[in-house]
Amino acid sequence: MYSLSPLKSVITRTPMIIVMLFISVSLSSAQSGSTIYWKDLMLDPNVSYFDVVQAFNQQTKGIPESEIPGIGQFRLFQAFRQDMVDDNGHYKWKDTYREIRTFQSERRLVQNRNAGWTYAGIDKKLLYLETPNQTGRIDRIAFDPGDPKKIWAAAPSGGLWLSTDLGKSWEIISDSWPNLGVGDIVIDPKNPVNMYVATGDADGNNTLAYGIQKSIDGGLTWEIEDKGLENVNKIYRLVIDPENPNILYCGTEKGLFISKDHGTSWELSTLVDENVTDIELNPENPNIIYLITSTQESNNNMVTKFYRSQDNGITFNYIKLGFEATQSTADDIVYGRIAVSPNQPKVVIVAGYPEIWDNPTDIYKSIDDGKTFTVVSSATNVGFIGRQYSPQLNINPNNANEILYGSVLIRRSIDGGVTWNDYDAAHGDQHCFSWSPHSGDLWIGNDGGIEHHTLSGIEDIIGLQNAQYWRIASFQGGHNIVMGGVQDNGTHIKINGDWIWLGYGDGMQCWIDPVDSSLLYRSVQYGQDLAVRKLNKNSKWSATSIFESTEIGQQRGSFEFRFAMHPYENKTLYAIYEDIWVTHNSGKNWENLTHGKFDWFSRQCDIEISDSDPKIIYISGQWGQLIRTTDGGQHWTELHPDVYRIYSIEVHPDHPNKLWMSGSGIWESEDYGETWKDISGSLPKVNFRDVEYQPGTHNGIYLVNDAVISVFYKDDDLDDWIDFSAGLPSATNPSCNLDINMADQKLRLGTWGRGIWETDLYSVNPEYAKAPPKPPKLSKAIDNNGTFLIADPYMGVDSTWWYYEGEFFAVTTNGMTPVFKDGIYQARIQVGKLKSYLSEPFELTNVVTANKQDISGQVRLYPNPANERISITGIEVSSVRLFDISGKMIKTYAQSRELDVSSISAGTYIIQILSGEDKVALKRVVILRE
Repeated sequence: MYSLSPLKSVITRTPMIIVMLFISVSLSSAQSGSTIYWKDLMLDPNVSYFDVVQAFNQQTKGIPESEIPGIGQFRLFQAFRQDMVDDNGHYKWKDTYREIRTFQSERRLVQNRNAGWTYAGIDKKLLYLETPNQTGRIDRIAFDPGDPKKIWAAAPSGGLWLSTDLGKSWEIISDSWPNLGVGDIVIDPKNPVNMYVATGDADGNNTLAYGIQKSIDGGLTWEIEDKGLENVNKIYRLVIDPENPNILYCGTEKGLFISKDHGTSWELSTLVDENVTDIELNPENPNIIYLITSTQESNNNMVTKFYRSQDNGITFNYIKLGFEATQSTADDIVYGRIAVSPNQPKVVIVAGYPEIWDNPTDIYKSIDDGKTFTVVSSATNVGFIGRQYSPQLNINPNNANEILYGSVLIRRSIDGGVTWNDYDAAHGDQHCFSWSPHSGDLWIGNDGGIEHHTLSGIEDIIGLQNAQYWRIASFQGGHNIVMGGVQDNGTHIKINGDWIWLGYGDGMQCWIDPVDSSLLYRSVQYGQDLAVRKLNKNSKWSATSIFESTEIGQQRGSFEFRFAMHPYENKTLYAIYEDIWVTHNSGKNWENLTHGKFDWFSRQCDIEISDSDPKIIYISGQWGQLIRTTDGGQHWTELHPDVYRIYSIEVHPDHPNKLWMSGSGIWESEDYGETWKDISGSLPKVNFRDVEYQPGTHNGIYLVNDAVISVFYKDDDLDDWIDFSAGLPSATNPSCNLDINMADQKLRLGTWGRGIWETDLYSVNPEYAKAPPKPPKLSKAIDNNGTFLIADPYMGVDSTWWYYEGEFFAVTTNGMTPVFKDGIYQARIQVGKLKSYLSEPFELTNVVTANKQDISGQVRLYPNPANERISITGIEVSSVRLFDISGKMIKTYAQSRELDVSSISAGTYIIQILSGEDKVALKRVVILRE
C-alpha cells in the first residue's frame, strides 16, 4: 500500500490493510434507502463481492483513484476476496477446502511422493536492514504461565508457531489445519496444557474462521470445536475466565458466544447479537465483563458501543460514552478497544477508532469497574497514530499508568493517559502489545513480525517462516539466487546464502536480469516504485538505484503490479499501468502503447512475451479479458476465451501459437489464443493461481491452486495430472506464483504466509542437475525401425535445434530426432532465455531408414510415472523396445500390452512400440522408486 510521505522517515511502511469489521447490511437496502458507504459493505463478509465492487464504482465515479480515501484497503480487499468467492460473489473457501480434501482422500490422481518440497525462504537476519528483522505479520503473542521460555505466536495467514527458547527458534504447529489463519490464543491459567486458538484472521481479510482449535496436551494434538459456531466467519477475541476456566467468551461478527464446557459447545448470547470486536474481564472479578460492539444504525451510520455485565453475561448494561454519535458514514467509529490491568483492577480505558485517518477519538477512563467514564485525554492531546487494521490499546499489567495506544504508529502514556509521547517500534501496523508475565518485557506483534523490547533495545526475532509473498523470481543462470516481493516488508533477494533487503513497501513483481545477476528489478503496489538497482559486493553488499519511476505518465497500475522483460533484449521492459508502456533503455524513456484503448489494466493482470517471437505478447485480465499483439504492441487484438476468471498465462517457448491459461480452470490454445480447450482432466474444481511450463518436456506444465497449498503436473506422456505436493503445508492458504529454474533444476513456490518453498523438477535426471549447462554430445540408436539421434544432456534444456550439413531441419523438446540420410549433424541446446550451446559436428554413416507411419499420438501409457507395470492402450502391439536416454536398448517385450518394469532402475526412458509392419510410436516414460 502507499505510504504517506510525512511518515517515511518514521516508520517502515504504511499499508492500507482492510479492517474486517462485519456489519449486517446489504446493497439492496442501500438502494431502497440512503446509500451505504462502500467501506461498510466491504467489511461485511455476508455481502456479495460484486455488490461491494458495484457500490465502490458508483460512489467513486469520476474521482481519480489516487484521490479516493481508503483505495488501498479496497484494492487489497479485491486481491483476496475475489479469490474466495463463488459465481454469486459469496465466500466459498469452506467448499473449496472440502473439495480438495475429498479429492485427496479419494486419490483421484497419482501422488508423486518424490516431490519433496522443503522450505527455502528467509532463515536469517536480512542484510542492509537497520531495524530488527521483517518477515510477516503476527497478530497475537501468548506466554506459557509456567515456562518462561515458551512463547506462542499467531500469524493470520501463517499459522500457529511455538518457541521453547524465548524466541530464538520456532516450530510450526498448524500446517495440517484447514487453514493457516490464527487470530487469538488463550491458555488456561490453572492448567496450561489446555489451550484454545481462535481460527481465521482477527484483524484483516486473509483467512476466515472455522471454529476453535482446542488442545488438552499442551499443543501436541488439536481438535476443532465449532458446535454453535458453524456460521461464524470472523472471531475477533477469545477470552477465558481465569477463576472458572471451563467458561470462555468469543467475540464474533454474529455477536457474543459463550461456552461453559471448555469450548466444546457455544451458545449465542441473546442480549448481545451485534458485532463484538473486543472483550475484557475485570482482573479482580471475572464476573464483570466489558464488551465493545459495532452496529449499523437505521441511518446507515456505524455506531460503536460499550457494554458491561456484572453477572457472567447473564445481563448487560449499555454505558454511553462520547463517541457513539457520528457525523457521516465516512467518519464512522468502526472499532473500539478496551484495556484493563491487574495492577489497578478498577481502571478501564476505552478508545474508539474512526474509519478515516484524521479523526481520532478521545480517551475514556473509568476508575469504578466501568460503571462511569470521563475523558482523560482529548484526541488532539493523544496525537496521530494512523488507522489501518483494528488498532490496539493495552495497559502494562504491572503498572496501570503505562498505556500503549497504536495502529500504524504507537503513542505511550506513563501517567495514566493524561499525556502522550511517541513510542518507537521497528515496523508499522501494530496488532498486539503483550507483556511477559515472567520478565515484564514488552513483546509487539505487527506486520513485520515480532519485536522483543528490552531495556537495552529491540531484540531480533528470527526463524518465523511466515512471509506473505506477492511474487517470486530467480536468476536463470543458476546459483540459487532467489528474489521475492513481500507484503509490507519490501523486496528481498538471496545470494550466496545471504538474504538482502532491497526496499520498503508491498513488494510486488520482481525480476533478476538474465544476463547480469547484479541488476535487480523491483516494484511495489500500483507500480509506484518500479526500480532497477545495481547490487555491488565490495566489503559488504550495497545497492545503487539506476532508475525509479513512481508513476509512469502519471498513471497507476493494479495493486498486484505486473511488468515483463523482453527475452533477448534485457533493456526492454513492458509495464502494465492504466495503459501498456514499453522502455527500450532500462526505464530512461517510456512509450505508451495503448492510449486508453482498454479500461481494465488497473485490475489484476498478467503479461507473457513469446520467447521465440518476442513481438507476440499476450495480456490477460482477471475477469476473462485477453488481448494479443503480433507487432510488439503497435496493434492489439481482443480475444474472447469465454472463461470466468484468468490469473495466469504461459506461452510455449518454441511455439508462440501455443499457450496455457489458468484461473477458474486450466485451458490450452494452439492457435494464438483464438480457441481454447479445457484440459482440467481429474483436477479438483478450484481456482488455479499460476501455470508454468517446464522447458525440455512434452508440454509439461505445473499448476498451483489458490486455496489448499497444492501443486499439480502434467505432460503429454501422462494420461492425467499428478499431485506434486508432497512436503508442502497442507492447509488452506493462497499461493502467489511458481518459478522454474532450469539451471538449478528447481521448482519454487511463493506462498502467502508460509514463505518460499522449493523442490526438484519433475523427472529430473540428477546427473544433469549437478553440472552446469554444456555443449551436448550426440549419439545414435539404430534398429530395424530406423535411426535416431540423441543429444546428451536434454534434461534442463528448453529445446534442441537440429542441423544437417549446417542447415536447420528440426526442433525437438525431448532431446532426440529421427534421421534419414548420412552426413554431418549438429545440435544446439537452448538453456534459459539468453544461453545456447552448440555440439561438435557428428558424422553419421550407414543410416537405416524405415518408412513407417508415426502413431505416437494414438498411444496412451498408464500409469506414467510407473513403478511396477505399464499398460499400453490405443493400438495393437507387435513388439516393444525400451531405451535409456543415451540410446542404449535396455529391454525388449514381444506382443505385450503389459510391460513389467519392476526390475528397471528409476529414471527416464524411451519406449518404442511397433504396431504391425508399418506403424511405430515413440513415448517417454518415467520410472519411480520409493
